[in-house]
This record gives sequence, C-alpha cells and structure tokens, in this order.
Amino acid sequence: MQRLGCSCQFLFNDKGQQFVTSPAILSTKDALKYVEWINPGKTVKNASVLFDVPPGTKVLNIELHDSPSSHGVRVKLS
Repeated sequence: MQRLGCSCQFLFNDKGQQFVTSPAILSTKDALKYVEWINPGKTVKNASVLFDVPPGTKVLNIELHDSPSSHGVRVKLS
C-alpha cells in the first residue's frame, strides 16, 4: 500500500527553476486523496496538485513520482 504524495511532485519553468507543491492542497476537497492508503491495483483519479508560482511564469514540465525515493517521470506541459 502507498499514499498519493503531493510533496514529491515538482514543476519546472523555462529557466530550469523547480517549484514544489503548495501545502494548501490539504485544505481542498481533494485532501482525502492524499491521506488515504491506496491498495495495489486501485486507481486515484482527478487528484489536484497545487503549485505557488510567480505570475507570468512559463511552466514547461511537471515531474511525477510515486514515492520520494522514485526517479520519477518528467511530462511536458503545453
């Protein structure tokens, strides 16, 4: 079993700067998705991830991890 980890997701801008998730996610309707255990084979859908970035930031990628120790995968955002 594992939990959906919002603290190990990262956002990258066009200058290579990394942004971490905002703890404000824990005060939203999706908060329970981050504290419940996920059994093998179960899927979590539509889980919001919030980032605090300065206005005008050009976001290029999000790096998604299933745990803090995983290598993760970078996904290009358009």
